Amino acid sequence: MSNESQLLSSAIGLAADMHGGQVDKSGEPYILHPIRVMQIARDRGLPPYIQRAAVMHDVLEDTAILLDELIQFDAEAAVAVRVITKMEGEKYDAFIDRISHATDDIIRLKLCDLHDNTASWRLVTTELQAMAKRRYAPAIAKLEQELVRRQQDGARK
Repeated sequence: MSNESQLLSSAIGLAADMHGGQVDKSGEPYILHPIRVMQIARDRGLPPYIQRAAVMHDVLEDTAILLDELIQFDAEAAVAVRVITKMEGEKYDAFIDRISHATDDIIRLKLCDLHDNTASWRLVTTELQAMAKRRYAPAIAKLEQELVRRQQDGARK
């Protein structure tokens, strides 16, 4: 097994341990969400550290792990996880604005998360679908527009 595969396997194990017993709004094991986000990141060709961050992306917000512990576990991925973790008391719009100033790969990581959060098959009621659209559509648009703007600026140089 390659070193990258070992690191990813360890990240999956940590996320599974930390999210153990948690369920999502549809009653499914919560760990399935971070695994799907990791797979989306992988399918989109994002770098290995972003794939590891993807599977661990909710551990700071939804589990008892501390940032220092995550840094000791995987410092490179921990930085990305920290950037896409909403701070206590942070308004959602400010959170998305903060992410829009991150690296392209971190923005893409958040878009992978939002993609899974808005997957219609996950949202079992029309109420959940409407809530997801209201909350996430503006965030997706802002982050995608930022990536396009950067690409256009890069083409002008």
